[in-house]
Amino acid sequence: MSKFNKYYLSLINNRYCAILLYLFAIFYLLESKIIYDYFVPQDLSKYIGLFRDWVITLDDTYCEIKQDNYNCRPYQYGPILLYLPFPNILKSFYYEIFPITTIIIFILFIFIIFKNFYNKNKLLILTIIFSPTTLLALERGNLDLHLFLIAITISYSRYYYLNIFLISISFLLKYYPITYLVNIFTFYKKKSHLSLWLTIIILSLFFGIFLFIYKSIFLDLFLNLSASKAGYHLIFSIKALSKIFKYYFSLNYILILLLTYLLFIFLVYRFIIFNYKIKLHKEINLHSLEEKLFLIGTNTSLFTYIIFSNIYYREIFLILSIPLIMKLRENIKFKKLFSFILLIIMLRYIFLHVHNFELLSDNHHHINDVRIFTKSFMITLTIKSLFDYFFLIFITSLVFFQNLKIIKILLKKN
Repeated sequence: MSKFNKYYLSLINNRYCAILLYLFAIFYLLESKIIYDYFVPQDLSKYIGLFRDWVITLDDTYCEIKQDNYNCRPYQYGPILLYLPFPNILKSFYYEIFPITTIIIFILFIFIIFKNFYNKNKLLILTIIFSPTTLLALERGNLDLHLFLIAITISYSRYYYLNIFLISISFLLKYYPITYLVNIFTFYKKKSHLSLWLTIIILSLFFGIFLFIYKSIFLDLFLNLSASKAGYHLIFSIKALSKIFKYYFSLNYILILLLTYLLFIFLVYRFIIFNYKIKLHKEINLHSLEEKLFLIGTNTSLFTYIIFSNIYYREIFLILSIPLIMKLRENIKFKKLFSFILLIIMLRYIFLHVHNFELLSDNHHHINDVRIFTKSFMITLTIKSLFDYFFLIFITSLVFFQNLKIIKILLKKN
């Protein structure tokens, strides 16, 4: 092997060089606008450009905190944002520097959570970072990206009260991070059963009082949820399959959705039985960093997947489930199973580019005011939705054992 090839391989294998290369590639895609040609659809609804969601969030927040705020649109975020420091003197920082800093932190955090598995999973990590779903979150600067970073911070933090503070901030920012509460049970060896119950009661009272005080903002948020729902495009939801069957066969949407939920529950049950038979449940606890990431990431992904019609940048929470899968693959007893699962995950991320090609193309037209999609788009959407469906089923069957441990802790049966 030549000296050049050895040097090139050393750069690839060096995590710090990889971080710099990934950051350079992402910022090049963003600044050159090439990202809109191959990776994410450009949103021109308000002609804002990069970091659209973050810019709109700032605009709404600065409008709301003004004394003369009668011209503001209904506030569509958690009221906790109004308590964060947004002085006018920091406007340029928040609009211009903060979103760039967030991307840098995101890449650093990705390499941190995959630190122990980078050498064996370079290609998978590459596909995760440059997947359309991840890049859309980065390009939009959506609050889900910030909640993702907070979830990692909570998982790594050893400070109970810091985690309570971060969980509270997260819940009052977007409400669905109520799932972050499960993290407090990872401290059950350090905290008494009574202190865990008191934490839940006090937080519930605090959340209730805060939401009551800002009930108008809370109601505006829920009344405007439909504006942020994904249709057939950019969707990450169990509802995607029901939409597809309704489109193909003109069946009753509610009935199909009910059957989809029932099948989901049945398959999760069958996987739980399988995992129990092979004694996989004995390998899953609440102690390690990978288990903490999995606990928050999977519960959040499951909750949003089941309840909401998410725009698919919310898939970034699935990333938090992958380190534990990589760790379980190291166990020789489960090596084949989890090697197969990781292969499926990588194929899913690669396939997202195929589906994304259809998203970026002219994939529908109208006949008599009825939207008609191309066959190729519906095929890729169906495959993508099936990937999502079965991946969520599998990781739900694993997080079941963690959630069961939490129930036992609450009932003092551990």
